[in-house]
Amino acid sequence: MADSAADVHGLVALFRRPETNDEAEIVRPPGDLFPIHAYVRWRSPGPGRAAINDFLAGVTLFELVELASAVVQGTPFELPALRELGERDSWSLTQTGEALRLERDPGQRVELVDRTDMLLALELLVRTALEPFPADDETPTWAVRARAVYPQLLVALGGAEPFEPAEQHDFADGR
Repeated sequence: MADSAADVHGLVALFRRPETNDEAEIVRPPGDLFPIHAYVRWRSPGPGRAAINDFLAGVTLFELVELASAVVQGTPFELPALRELGERDSWSLTQTGEALRLERDPGQRVELVDRTDMLLALELLVRTALEPFPADDETPTWAVRARAVYPQLLVALGGAEPFEPAEQHDFADGR
């Protein structure tokens, strides 16, 4: 599996699923970038998880709610290429039964990934991104939308046990 995000400055939180010991990490950059540039990454190997990691690494917080809704509802999702704000390939996501079909740049890379693995990663990312935002009048609109889709993610998981915190490191402080 890919290297740990420990080489990235910021907070890295490790999460583990007790029923399987699968691990994922959330990387939260320091300062004003959180949670806009936070991302989730599977650490445990598994079929299609590297593709999920590559795909989710390019999703911005502002696209997250739409992506989560699409996966929950089984509708297609298009992630356009970005060249102005950083390099990101285009991706498309479609559902085929209990699998998701991820395609990077038309025809460049196509993988079938486990829908539950994607739902678990999205649940963890949405939950973590919402932590610093109380439900009040000052809540950003993306957080209001994320709070609405979060229960749908839990239902779509169909009883699969979500990740629990395992450990956290602040690499910006060298710990």
